[in-house]
Amino acid sequence: MLLLISLTLIGSVSAETKINSLPYTITSPGNYVLGDYSHDYKGSVGITVMSSDVTIDGQNLEFSAVDKLDSNSIGIKVSSYMKCGVLYTPHNVKIQNFKISGFATGIVFDRVKDSVITKNEFMDNVKSVTLKSTTHTTINYNTFTKDTGVGITAESGSTETGILTNTFNSEKLAMQLNGGSTTATIKGNKVLATTDPEDAENIGIKIDGSSGNAIYNNLFNTFNNVKATNTANTWYLPTLGRNIVGGDSIGGNAWMMPDDTGFSQIKSDDNGDGFVDTPYIINNLNKDVMPLKA
Repeated sequence: MLLLISLTLIGSVSAETKINSLPYTITSPGNYVLGDYSHDYKGSVGITVMSSDVTIDGQNLEFSAVDKLDSNSIGIKVSSYMKCGVLYTPHNVKIQNFKISGFATGIVFDRVKDSVITKNEFMDNVKSVTLKSTTHTTINYNTFTKDTGVGITAESGSTETGILTNTFNSEKLAMQLNGGSTTATIKGNKVLATTDPEDAENIGIKIDGSSGNAIYNNLFNTFNNVKATNTANTWYLPTLGRNIVGGDSIGGNAWMMPDDTGFSQIKSDDNGDGFVDTPYIINNLNKDVMPLKA
């Protein structure tokens, strides 16, 4: 009897619900997987989540918008919802292993907390990930390629966002922190462009009125690595450990350019400590005093 009960409990925990048609709305906790079928979607929102304790696994399948000109198309939207007259904020939502392309916005988190976006591939969206009034969202181990707008946007009210160990390839704008968003940690990311003329205007990170963020141990390799308003942020954090360009200590960021003329590439490190000897000045309130030597 005890064995039977144990097996039943294990089975209930691991059970998966297949998403076999779109649009699809999730209103109950559980594990969901994208079904193995054609995932070209034409409509407003492909998958809507109005519940906490949800994991959605895309199984590395293509999830694409049919009409790339539809400005309202959203791949996955997780948002607060009303139930019996009470407003609920979803928490513990995890979205993983999707290949999302062609949407106006790939994933939207709107008033969500303690949730994760991980191990996804985003390509050729206008915006790939947008956060609105979220708390403690982790975005890690994703790749973003050739989005025509923004890879990741944190809008007003978003706090304690972790943007960690992602790779951005030929993005128009890799990361944007808007006014009213605060206390993000951005580290371990690689923002890469090429010498192709189409990449000449690409921007690594744009901070537009956001403050109180920590941005360190990232590799920026575009022709326009950073644009920031005069709001205070931290651009270095001295820590023991291997840094993103292979040095022995973590400090600030690697400021590079595809043509090898970046600050970290041409400035000297006379004492051999792995850091450029002069600070990288963005503006009066934003200075990387421990830029990595590349």
